[in-house]
Amino acid sequence: MHKQQNIPRYLTLKFQLTLWFLLISLIPLSVIIFFQYQQINNVIITIILFTLIIVTMLASLIAQRITSPIINLTEISLKVASGDIHQQIDFHSNNEIGQLSKVFNLMLNAIQTHEDELNIHSRQTERSLSKLNEQKLILDQHAIVSITDI
Repeated sequence: MHKQQNIPRYLTLKFQLTLWFLLISLIPLSVIIFFQYQQINNVIITIILFTLIIVTMLASLIAQRITSPIINLTEISLKVASGDIHQQIDFHSNNEIGQLSKVFNLMLNAIQTHEDELNIHSRQTERSLSKLNEQKLILDQHAIVSITDI
């Protein structure tokens, strides 16, 4: 046979207020369970709020860690676009941003090398032009002398 358990419907609490009085109150068990349920709900809500705060802070840190190199790359790209090619990106990582930084630095080095070569060729061209101008001046003076001798 199945035994039925007797679950008390009331929990008796005793409070002694003074030496002369004794207060006995009956609180329904459903009220006690409801208050315990409320306390558990409050604890769960508090845990969820703290978890959300921690997750939000971690997400913010991760987002900053991801976007910081991209922002740095953008700022250096703008400086290079304005003509300051003597820039380098100082970011060392094996992810895609790190590879992009390495390739960007290689590109800047190639641009600097080509600019240096262009400057060398430009100076050589200016010297050659200067020599040609000197020879032209000498030839012009010789031509004037030749014309006056006729």
